[in-house]
Amino acid sequence: PRITKIAYDAVALIGSKDLEDSTFSISELKTLLIAEGKNSDSKKIKVVFDNNNSSTISFLKEKTGVTKFSSNCYALNSSKAVLDYVSKEKNSIGVIGVNWISDRDDTTNLSFLKSVKVMEISVNESSEYYKPYQAYIAQKIYPLWREVYVISKEAYTGLGTGLTAFIASERGQRI
Repeated sequence: PRITKIAYDAVALIGSKDLEDSTFSISELKTLLIAEGKNSDSKKIKVVFDNNNSSTISFLKEKTGVTKFSSNCYALNSSKAVLDYVSKEKNSIGVIGVNWISDRDDTTNLSFLKSVKVMEISVNESSEYYKPYQAYIAQKIYPLWREVYVISKEAYTGLGTGLTAFIASERGQRI
């Protein structure tokens, strides 16, 4: 197969409004995922994903080195369900693709952003914390960035190859 990198994406953490801490380092995130995470009020912090086979689960396992999540972590049916859950449930953190919180023109998106916190992430405790903004993702300083690829198994140069070439071109990238 031919593999062509076409974009950068990121995984965002959103938290319920009642959470005292809105910053996490990668090691603190790892601790939250493997331990029975508790906040300062000794209440369990629940971590929810968009689905059991989600790329966000695979990505976080790879990024943090976690192989098995604690009982605090579980999956819902969709990213929208994660947003709804975190906006209504206390002591919860949702793991979603950044596209769900980055579109400032989407009125649904804006209403969700009023009911949750977008968490800041750092590489370690002594580094600066960053939110998943486009500039930080492009510069690769937001720690939870990832690459997006087109994988083509086309045996000949055809429509798929042309589309991939266009998407990867300067004009395709601006669109």
